[in-house]
Amino acid sequence: MRSILIVLAIFLGGYLVGNAQFDNYKYIVVPKRFDGFKKENQYGTSTLVKYLLTQQGFNTVYDDFEELKTNPCLGAWVRLQDDSSLFSTKTTLFFEDCHGSSIFETAEGRSKIKQYKASYGEAIREAFFSLGGLSHNYVSKEAAEKKEETVTLNFKNDVKSLHDDNHVAEKTTTIVGQKTTSEERPYKALEPKESDRAKAVPPKKNALRSEATNVEVLYAQPIEKGYQLVDTTPSVRYKLQETSVPNVYLVVGDDKNGIVFQKEGKWFLQYEDDDKNVMKELNIKF
Repeated sequence: MRSILIVLAIFLGGYLVGNAQFDNYKYIVVPKRFDGFKKENQYGTSTLVKYLLTQQGFNTVYDDFEELKTNPCLGAWVRLQDDSSLFSTKTTLFFEDCHGSSIFETAEGRSKIKQYKASYGEAIREAFFSLGGLSHNYVSKEAAEKKEETVTLNFKNDVKSLHDDNHVAEKTTTIVGQKTTSEERPYKALEPKESDRAKAVPPKKNALRSEATNVEVLYAQPIEKGYQLVDTTPSVRYKLQETSVPNVYLVVGDDKNGIVFQKEGKWFLQYEDDDKNVMKELNIKF
C-alpha cells in the first residue's frame, strides 16, 4: 500500500505541473538553515535539497546569493516543513514567492530510519517524487513582453493606381506569334513517369518499433481492473492497474514502483531506479 501511495505522489506532482509557475522565477532558492533547525545544513538537509533540485534541472542557489540581496523576487524560495514524531520523520517541501504566497507543494515524505541524517535523507527524497516531470525554463518579463509586441506594417506608399497600371499595360503590351507545330516547339514534351510513391514498400504490420517515434510499440490487452502491455514477440512487458484519475495506471507485478500516464498526447512510464527518477516514453496501441 505504501508503494502505491508513493507512485500516486509521482503522478500527482507531474499532474499539477501546469499550476506551478516556476518559469516566472530565475532561481530556486534553498536556505542554508531551514526553519526549525538549530544549525546550518543540519542533517545535510540544505545540501541534499539543492543537489536534488539541480539534478532535476532547476537553477538552484543558496539564500545568500548576491543577486537576491537587491531583488529577492527573482527567486522561488524553498521551505521545508518538518512534522516528524518520535518514531518517524515526515517532511514536506513548499515553494513560495518573495511575498510568501504558495507556488507548489510536494507530497509528504516519510522515513522510519533511526539515524537522523539517513532518515531525513529518505523522507526528502520521497517528497521529491512529487516533482517528477517538472521542468524549469526561466523567461524574464522583458522577454515575455517583447514576444507580445504587435508588428504594424504601413502600406501607405505601396498602393498604386489601378488606372495608371492599366494605362501602362495598354501601351507596352504586344502580341507575339507562336508556332504550335510539334516539330518547331522550343521545348521537349514531358512524358509521364511512374511515381516514387508507388514504389514505396508499406511498413510491416508487426514492426517492432514505430518509425515515427522510434519507440517500441506495445499493445494494450484488457485484463481485470486494467490492461497488460505486450510486445510483438508476444510477451507481457507491463501490467497496468486502473486508478481514479483518467489515463493514469499503476504498474503492478513488476519490480519497479511506477506509473504509466498520458501527457500532451503521449504515454510515459515513470519509476524510481537506484534513487533516480526515471521517465521514458511508451508507444501504446489501445
